[in-house]
Amino acid sequence: MFTLRPMSLTQSQLAKSLGIHRSVISKLLNDPKSIRSSKKTRAAVYKLVKKSGYLEKFYQTKHHRSDERKKVNMQAKVDVILNDGAKYASGSVKIINISKSGALLSELKVKCLPVKPFKFVIKPQNAVCFEGKPTRIEMNGEVQFGISIVSKNGAQENCPKV
Repeated sequence: MFTLRPMSLTQSQLAKSLGIHRSVISKLLNDPKSIRSSKKTRAAVYKLVKKSGYLEKFYQTKHHRSDERKKVNMQAKVDVILNDGAKYASGSVKIINISKSGALLSELKVKCLPVKPFKFVIKPQNAVCFEGKPTRIEMNGEVQFGISIVSKNGAQENCPKV
């Protein structure tokens, strides 16, 4: 048996140490309702995952983000841009959290959103402008948009040069 080290631990290593297939680990962590497994197997997986520290890293990347997000709660101006480059609407938004690869937006104030594909151009005061495509919408009492950042710091014509 090997030593469990959270930083280099893989699902394959977890599975090998329990004598099960890696897909069992993956399904139990990502979509537990999609797999039939005994209570004993589930308990063993969750116990090992917790003991190894793998869960801590797994939950840092909720929604399978590639980068950890930082809470910022920052107001910003926002433009809604269609894929052909036309400005559809302008308004304001609150950035709840942000990382190198994405952000969570709330309190979006624009007249309406297009039915066609679009992106947001976010212009925080005293911060770097960035563009992001919506990846999900959450509606837990308030509407929030998860976005994937596609460019930063004036990489596109929609962002003022910093």
